[in-house]
Amino acid sequence: MKIGIIGPRFSINHIRAVLGSGDAFIEFYEFPYPLNALHRIIGEVQKDLDAILFTGHRYILVARRYVPELIPWGVVNLSGEDCLSALLQASIDGHDLRRISHDLNSNETLLSILQRTSLKKEEIYLYNYSETQSYRDYLDHVEQKGFFHEGAGDFHLANLQSGKASVVMTCSESTCRRVQEKGYPAYYIQSSDEKIISAVNSLRYRYQTKLAIQKIAHKEAVIALKIRLADSAGGSMQIYQQLQTASQIELSVFNYAQSIGASFEKISDREYHLYASQADVEAGDGSLRAFDFIAPILSMSDVEQISIGIGFGTEHGTASENSRRACQAAEQQKCSCYYLSNAGDDLKGPFLLASDHNENHRIQDYDWLSIQRVSKQSGVGMEVLQAIVKAKYQYGFETFTASELADMCGLSVNNINRILIRLEDANCVQIVGMRSFAATGRPRRVFRLSFNSPANKS
Repeated sequence: MKIGIIGPRFSINHIRAVLGSGDAFIEFYEFPYPLNALHRIIGEVQKDLDAILFTGHRYILVARRYVPELIPWGVVNLSGEDCLSALLQASIDGHDLRRISHDLNSNETLLSILQRTSLKKEEIYLYNYSETQSYRDYLDHVEQKGFFHEGAGDFHLANLQSGKASVVMTCSESTCRRVQEKGYPAYYIQSSDEKIISAVNSLRYRYQTKLAIQKIAHKEAVIALKIRLADSAGGSMQIYQQLQTASQIELSVFNYAQSIGASFEKISDREYHLYASQADVEAGDGSLRAFDFIAPILSMSDVEQISIGIGFGTEHGTASENSRRACQAAEQQKCSCYYLSNAGDDLKGPFLLASDHNENHRIQDYDWLSIQRVSKQSGVGMEVLQAIVKAKYQYGFETFTASELADMCGLSVNNINRILIRLEDANCVQIVGMRSFAATGRPRRVFRLSFNSPANKS
């Protein structure tokens, strides 16, 4: 098994030191690249590997903006113990922990640790670079920006120099070094050995699962896709606009077909078929690959609805018929969605794409002011809430368990449970039932988001 490690040189060296020579089953390959160079290499790198291990959450976040996950991807996350270790050292060194500038994924971990001490929530001031517009702009245009530690370093130094913060906690070694060189206290939060080993073991398991799936009898998959455009007024400009839209749609669908190794057939300007195997359209863990090409198509002004039917079968004809049936079911919903169809009456759906049939808005039009109020009300960071909203529109769920939401958002189940408790206390999620996954399994709570409930619009 060949695993590529992608991230800063310092982090790669730490991971390799923890893993040692590894074992006979795994070969490690090193790719020490900064974030703003990731777009140039990620597509090529994964062609020659069996899995990729990113050294931090920002790397996998940026990588997902450029290419689909064709092989198992994993990330070395930080734990509460890692943050606690850095905070303890800062406390031993005599620094005031009530005012911290940091660049972690959210405030949650630091806040929960500090509240276990004698500090009260209202005494704690956390300034998070990850919640700034500057950081969001960096992620949106990372290929045009400089190094991460430049923006993060400027943010931390400004907080220190103004007196807002007294110490810096950072998950970037370069940022830590830059702040320290200016004579200010900064502490690098480094992943524990256990987190590194766990991430590698997870990749090994997913890779072995993928191999096992490929040994199962080959199953055909056909994706039938229909696009409904707005009625044209008939003028030459409107006709030209629709021709342009049709050309852009065809290119988007073709590129997606290439990314999953599918054959591409254009039935008409508004209908396409993709032919692949079931393994091609599923991710390494057996879930469906994200339709990354859908959001740009739905953002086109002429596009009213996208209907997708995914059919499976041991023979091509069966898979094609199932996809036709599933696509027809999606069309009848009169919203952008997809259905899955196996043999017989096994029809699953609708799963929403990038628009919500009931609330009739797209993810880019989501009421982010309402989400900001939810963040203040619940204490859950904006980045976490954005990940939940994105998962809702990407996977089209209405209800979910904690473990399902954790998988969709790339967070641990423990973290999600803590987040759900806070959202429940703020009346932002509702418990709508219980679900059992096995005859002897313990029932799990089923939740529904209620970000847009009247209580949150005041």
